[in-house]
Amino acid sequence: MAPSMQERHCRSQEPAASRGRAVAAAGLGGRLRNGELASAKVSSMTPSPMRGGALGLAGLVLRIRLFISSYAPLFAMLVIRFEDRTLQVVCAVIATFGVATLAMLLHRARRIQPDPHRIESVTDRGAEVAGYLATYLLPFLTVTEPSGRDLGAYFLFLLVVGVVYVQSEMVQINPLLYVLLYRVWTVRTTDGWSGYLISRHTPRPNTTVLASRLANTLALEKRHEHSVAPQP
Repeated sequence: MAPSMQERHCRSQEPAASRGRAVAAAGLGGRLRNGELASAKVSSMTPSPMRGGALGLAGLVLRIRLFISSYAPLFAMLVIRFEDRTLQVVCAVIATFGVATLAMLLHRARRIQPDPHRIESVTDRGAEVAGYLATYLLPFLTVTEPSGRDLGAYFLFLLVVGVVYVQSEMVQINPLLYVLLYRVWTVRTTDGWSGYLISRHTPRPNTTVLASRLANTLALEKRHEHSVAPQP
């Protein structure tokens, strides 16, 4: 039976409709691609935050390791100060562990890909280390043969100081860093980050540093670049 007029009309419209859908899909794909390109351009112009930050449990472990390393010089002194052989061995082990854990942290930081950041403001925190030595370390050097009660008091004291150190992120107070010729600075960068920068150089405002972040408020400088004055 010959197709009716209406059937022939519907069939003639099917190719045109298919072509229309294809054109619309191509246009949508083009718009999506253009949007992706625009998004990529915007992302490339956005300054990247410092990478390698430690969060959660990892950040807590990092602060505890930094606290132990901050007391490594004290336990090294106690090896000389104490006369009991057992206490000397214990203090030597703790001092060695403190030095080793800081060395591993610095080695790990050097393996993190650094990002360039421009310094906006700088504050030296070295003066706080002197107060730390006077108030926390020297009292431990007063007894050469501590009793059991003395050792218990020392342990409780270290526990309290450790809790305060970890909760307040007192990373800027670490005598061992200064023994290793590092200094700690409070810095603010133009890309919005503020925290403590471990460096062997003196960062200055309007200069650029390459730094790898170990935690939310802690970074290690890998290279320092002086700013260049713009040409008139």
